[in-house]
Amino acid sequence: MQSQTDNTSSRASSLVARAQVVLLDRYFAVTASLVLLTSTLFVVWELYDMSHSLMEQAAMRDASAYSEAIAEIRTLYTSEVVARLKPMGIKVSHDYKQHAGAIPLPATLSKALGDRLVSTKSQCKTRLYSDYPFHRREDSGPSDSFERDALRALEQNPDEPYYRFEEVDGASYLRYATAERMQQNCVQCHNTHPESPKVDWKEGDVRGVLAVSMPLTDVIAHTNSEIRGTLLVILIGSGVVLIIFGATMHRLQKQSISTRRTVEELDNNSQSLTAAKRQLEETHNKLRTKAVDLDRSRRAALNLTQDMRFAKDAAEAATLAKSEFLANMSHEIRTPMTAILGFSDVLLGEDGLGDALPERVKALETIQRNGRYLLQLINDILDLSKIEAHKLEVERVAWSPARLVDDVAALMRVRAKAKGLPLQIEYVGEIPETIQCDPTRLRQILINLVGNAIKFTETGLVRIVTRRAKSADDRSMLQIDVIDTGIGMTPKQAKLIFQPFTQADASTTREFGGIGLGLTISKRLAEMLGGDITISSCPAEGSTFTVTVETGTLDNVQMLQNVIEAVAEPSSEFPVPAVRAARLDCRVLLAEDGPDNQRLISFVMKKAGAHVTVAENGQIAMNLIMAAKDRDEPFDVVLMDMQMPVMDGYEATRQLRAKGCDLPIIALTAHAMSHDRQKCITAGCDDYATKPVNREQLISLVASYAAQAIPNELVDARC
Repeated sequence: MQSQTDNTSSRASSLVARAQVVLLDRYFAVTASLVLLTSTLFVVWELYDMSHSLMEQAAMRDASAYSEAIAEIRTLYTSEVVARLKPMGIKVSHDYKQHAGAIPLPATLSKALGDRLVSTKSQCKTRLYSDYPFHRREDSGPSDSFERDALRALEQNPDEPYYRFEEVDGASYLRYATAERMQQNCVQCHNTHPESPKVDWKEGDVRGVLAVSMPLTDVIAHTNSEIRGTLLVILIGSGVVLIIFGATMHRLQKQSISTRRTVEELDNNSQSLTAAKRQLEETHNKLRTKAVDLDRSRRAALNLTQDMRFAKDAAEAATLAKSEFLANMSHEIRTPMTAILGFSDVLLGEDGLGDALPERVKALETIQRNGRYLLQLINDILDLSKIEAHKLEVERVAWSPARLVDDVAALMRVRAKAKGLPLQIEYVGEIPETIQCDPTRLRQILINLVGNAIKFTETGLVRIVTRRAKSADDRSMLQIDVIDTGIGMTPKQAKLIFQPFTQADASTTREFGGIGLGLTISKRLAEMLGGDITISSCPAEGSTFTVTVETGTLDNVQMLQNVIEAVAEPSSEFPVPAVRAARLDCRVLLAEDGPDNQRLISFVMKKAGAHVTVAENGQIAMNLIMAAKDRDEPFDVVLMDMQMPVMDGYEATRQLRAKGCDLPIIALTAHAMSHDRQKCITAGCDDYATKPVNREQLISLVASYAAQAIPNELVDARC
């Protein structure tokens, strides 16, 4: 009985073992393959959905930043340019190109800026429209359903942007709209303008809509390409896993056959077969877990790489747009400033000015002073742009720090004396006779710090204290403290002053002026010179600005004990330019399209003794030069404006050089970026002068090239 029971149990175990083997052979591989395929498809779908979601979020951030940049530029232009120039009599008009010396309206500037940016790398389209457009702008109302819907939505809720993803002619776009609201300084102008379609505007009203159309086709194509690449990697990985799984199943099948034969012969080996099966299942689970972990790691790495690429592209596009905008704004402002500063210099230099009404002289001086101040603002903005773009370079030359401090003090004592303030210089301990640094940039820093100290001090004095110091990592440093007894600052205010376009508070700007760039630039320059600028201040007691710069090695450098005696000789690092301008006896061709600049530069050249011929564009200039060659009466010097209609100065210079003309050509341009000089030299110019022109420097430059002219009897080789 017991034997039958055992046989029955053995046969049952054998049948169970055979059933398990059959199920393993027929269904396990199919089931595992379906699970793996389903997991792969799910991962692919999640990757696709996440990629497109991230793409849309990135597009929304870019569009928001783009719209905010346009709005901030318009606000800055309205408050800092129009508000300053309009009281000075500068015309602000929509057709500013038709009026010399005029500047565009804020809305006109926004539209021109949007048109200009369409051709940039971003290819974003910008429209400014309204339900109340001026009659002269026929295309300023809503042009399609999106613009109408956006206008209605923003009128109801102006604080929330309105956007929509659309397909236009087979291309994908993100259309993003924000409300243009009336500002305080715009209400009166719009309500009193004779062409205004509405005269009851109030501050905060929705004047119109700024709409941005951002193309997404390239981004979507790039995203799909990345997804396809990722899918290929996943498929390859899945294929490898399937191959491994197939090989494993092949081994299992062989073992199953061997086990089945063994079960037929020995039913008591079922426990060994069960253990082997359990081990194989554990191995399979481990492989699947590793495959999932690998896939997650790969997906995370791809997402991170894609985010970094999008961020890099956005940053490069923003930097390019900002650089182009600053260069164009500099050119547009410098061009009318040439006439403003030039003619004010001419009027102030006229004979008999002492007999003029004091009010007239004061008005001319005011025009000249404010013009130079505006030019300094433009230079500061360009300096900051070059620093942020890492295009500003500093040099390392040997120079005397004590003499530089003396030069700065001598220059700034004029301002201090005007306010009745003593300006004192102190030297603590030994001072090196020379250090390795950039004297031009350190001089710029000290002039800014001492100028601020004088500006914010009404009573007391200003001190400049110089000493040697050591950095935290034991580098040799030069430390200069600028100490004043002025209005001082709170700790909270002191944290803000080194940020761009920031002063201690709004009342500081109203009372003392400035846009808050000087300290930002000075701190960046000090860091480039291996040091820093720090501040300690107390309200109503004054401030101490401490600037440090690296001295370089001081081996074999003499240390000065009596510094005042050591710098008693006149400084040679910054020579004072000669007061008397050179006299000219030469023939000058002036290629300039602006009537105001034609009259100004011609007057300056003629007053210096030159014979001046004017050409309105590069084509006329080239014809006059070749005609003068044929008459054997060549010009001595050519002043070539680089931005002219018909043919610009670059092309005219290239064609003249191609024809063998070796006349001295001096470029005149309102572009002032570092690469603009090289662009002129590459075109074939001999030298370069920026607008607004310095009268004495321009005359000296012309005189130096005219002195190199070949005598008339040898003129057959010239053009």
